[in-house]
Amino acid sequence: PTLHLVMEYVPGIPFLRWIKESKNIIASLRLFCVLLRAVAFIHKFGIVHRDLKPENLITTGKVVGVIDFNTARRQERNLTISGTAVGSKTHAAPEQMEDAKNATEVSDIFSLGMLFLEVVLAEAAPRPLNLNLLCEEDKAQYVADLETKLPPTFRAIFHNSANINPDKRYQSCEYFSKAVEAKITELDTSQKGVNVAAQPQNALESRLEFLERKTTYLENKLYEIYQLAEMPDTDENCPFLAYLNDLKKKGIL
Repeated sequence: PTLHLVMEYVPGIPFLRWIKESKNIIASLRLFCVLLRAVAFIHKFGIVHRDLKPENLITTGKVVGVIDFNTARRQERNLTISGTAVGSKTHAAPEQMEDAKNATEVSDIFSLGMLFLEVVLAEAAPRPLNLNLLCEEDKAQYVADLETKLPPTFRAIFHNSANINPDKRYQSCEYFSKAVEAKITELDTSQKGVNVAAQPQNALESRLEFLERKTTYLENKLYEIYQLAEMPDTDENCPFLAYLNDLKKKGIL
């Protein structure tokens, strides 16, 4: 008998192709948030993909399909031979390239950080001169060089996701998504702020709408600050952290 593996058909086009054709940074960032939710769903079941890159993403513009789980594994199961490197050399986290057994959900965050850069630049990350990239110093230099290619407004998000140190990355897709959503609100507010002044006949309604967007932006910024304050190297007795914790208890964050 002949065995056949039947797989679900995933409609759409390559993720990066959609980003390039969109030419709309806000739409592209919103689609990236859809991707973050998809990966968060995978992580919910304790699965680490270990090979997140444009070639493994399909999109219709509304949904994102994550494919190719050949290298994926559950965190509690060690089926990989020690010392084996798994994943794309440009997108895989350094700890994963050193030993695939070290890969965690935060390793996927690094790959998502590389994808974030590609979404903002609307192009594939340039291939490094050193294709091996197995050395942490080489990877650190490669990432540092990439960060300079980004507009300054996006560098903090990239730095907090594609950081060489796993402890200094966003610790979940939810945190990553909050930061990107705050940036979307910021960009949307700056664009629509011009439209408010252009419609004086509806000045009151426009002003209220603008203030509502600004409030959402500030709330997202506070959440982002709270997230950064929760980083492992933050002093637990920091008064500002206590203030943020109080805001969280009151439901403001």
